[in-house]
Amino acid sequence: MNIHEVTNWRFRGKVEGKWHEWSLLESLGFSSEFIALIDPTTVGLYSGMRDKNGNPIFEGDMLKYEEDRVNPVVFEDGSFQLQGSGGLRPLRYHHLLNNTTLDAEIIGNLHDNPELNIWLYLMAPESEQYKLAVSLSNPN
Repeated sequence: MNIHEVTNWRFRGKVEGKWHEWSLLESLGFSSEFIALIDPTTVGLYSGMRDKNGNPIFEGDMLKYEEDRVNPVVFEDGSFQLQGSGGLRPLRYHHLLNNTTLDAEIIGNLHDNPELNIWLYLMAPESEQYKLAVSLSNPN
């Protein structure tokens, strides 16, 4: 992570169905009309890490590693983590190629790839699965 990325928090979100990236400082200049167009359900924070192909890793991205393991990136308890069946594990410990590049590949995200949303259901506590199943079956 370079100093610009640390001091200039990066976000990604959809505006009228298209992905946009911006920094916290840039967002201070956004008009209220533009802010109203941002879909808040798609906004995710940049992790400061990139996948093995050089793509920036954001919250909501699905990472594939170790040939067949796939996990969503979440921001919990003040850090980026991979959500898995064993709970949360810090993202930074998963197969670093160097201090900012993971030996993992982004295969999609939970917003553009609805077929990956089944992961949310499988990882949810049993008490939340019914509510989540209803929301996944009625996306609008």
